[in-house]
Amino acid sequence: MNREQIKYIATFLSNISIGIIVVGVVTPVFNRSKLDFYTISLITISLISGT
Repeated sequence: MNREQIKYIATFLSNISIGIIVVGVVTPVFNRSKLDFYTISLITISLISGT
């Protein structure tokens, strides 16, 4: 595997995990808004580490 393929796969996987985290975390937040701050931090951290 060359460097470009590894980079592509890593980006792909991190995008999938961001998607799963966002869906999994945001959905319960609409039901229980007390998780708001925790959720926003989690999403922000995920997006920063994903880029």
